[in-house]
Amino acid sequence: MQLKMYEMGPAGKNRKVGSRGWPKLFGLRRLSGPVLLATLAVLFPAVAPAAPPSAPAALTGWAVGASVYLNWTPSLPGTYPVSGYEIFRATCVACPSDLLTWTPEATTEYSDAMVTLGLTYEYRVRALDGYGGASGTVGPAIVEPPLPPGILTCAMAVSPSATTVGDSAMVRMTVFNNGANPVSGLTPWMMPGPGYVDGPDPAGPVSLSPGSSVTFTWDYLATGVWPVTEMLFSATVTGQDAVTGAPLACQSAARLRILPSARLELAATVSPAVIAVGQAVTLTLGVRNAGTGAASLSPTAILPPDGCVSLQSGPAPAGPVTVGPGETMQFSWVLLAGAAGTVVVRPGVSGTDQTTGQPLAADTPVQLTINGAPPGSGLVTVIGGERGTVNPWDGEALTIMIKSPVTGNVTVSIYSLNGILVYDTSAYCQANVPRLVIWDGRNRSGTICPPGGYGLTVSSPGRRTIHKGKVLLHRWR
Repeated sequence: MQLKMYEMGPAGKNRKVGSRGWPKLFGLRRLSGPVLLATLAVLFPAVAPAAPPSAPAALTGWAVGASVYLNWTPSLPGTYPVSGYEIFRATCVACPSDLLTWTPEATTEYSDAMVTLGLTYEYRVRALDGYGGASGTVGPAIVEPPLPPGILTCAMAVSPSATTVGDSAMVRMTVFNNGANPVSGLTPWMMPGPGYVDGPDPAGPVSLSPGSSVTFTWDYLATGVWPVTEMLFSATVTGQDAVTGAPLACQSAARLRILPSARLELAATVSPAVIAVGQAVTLTLGVRNAGTGAASLSPTAILPPDGCVSLQSGPAPAGPVTVGPGETMQFSWVLLAGAAGTVVVRPGVSGTDQTTGQPLAADTPVQLTINGAPPGSGLVTVIGGERGTVNPWDGEALTIMIKSPVTGNVTVSIYSLNGILVYDTSAYCQANVPRLVIWDGRNRSGTICPPGGYGLTVSSPGRRTIHKGKVLLHRWR
């Protein structure tokens, strides 16, 4: 026989079915018929209310940079296990708190990154059990993330980004104060390296207000024998927070490429170093490429403009020639001494750097001493007329015997005593071979000059004066 149990209602009047602490009636009947076989009263005992978890303890908070960190001691479970914690935050002391977030049961710390520096925050924490039970709050933990001190950042740059030996570049280092406090005593220092560095400018110390910047500059010249193809600049700036006195520093670096380039070294000689008028001398120039790139060069020679020396032959080789790194080329000239004196000749080269295409030019001085007779000491002999003077009205003429120190045209000039040119002529002379020049006392228009004294000048090739004197025209009656 199959039986079925069913609920009949509360055992007492106006009692809620199933209420704890009150009996409840159930009926028992056969499954195939309506006959009630029996009734059963069941008593549900009364249950005590659920206990919440204990409040967390030892809530602490502290600021690190732009975040607030919280830590607390875990709660003890009540009737049910602890399921997590609620964190409340207020944006001022004694202000109403708002729920900030919820953390799982195993977590007893929290990092709040959504804070404003310089603002005061108040935190509280309570525990939950997952069945609607909540503990009391712990706190408050009061935290004020401080405003940042002076914060330095540096940025370095080099302009241009590539150079050659012998050329310069500018190094700039800009320092920013990104903090809330002023910064003082900023002084830059650069690590030394190959080449020459001039700076910094300004040298420091420098002060910066919050949000401002300063740029330090160095002038750099790549000099000497260059061992590398890249230069690393590294500089450090030190100072202190003007409010807290805390030391501050920042460092930055930049690179400069050193391109292969030619670098010329010159040395010149004359042989012999002392000669006489009319002699030849050999001028030799040695050019060494002390750089890292090849050069295409042609020789040049700057001679003095007074005609003391003239070019007889050269240069040899004439160029252009290619001079590679570490190589030496020799050029030579033959010069002819035209007059006595000490002269300076400047042999040199010009061309281009085959790597960079930049023009190259350099020269060096060399001194040459030329010995010879001064003007009027036998190189030129003036022969007058029958009575020691010239009487052109009687058919006499002035005879000038010239012995030029060099081969070429010699110029004879006659001047009045007030400096006016009245006559000039030229004659081709072989070196040290006497040559006669005749003046009949007439001016350039063919008229006999008035009686009196006249100046005589004889100049060798190159317009170097080799004689100065006076002649006298006299009309005898």
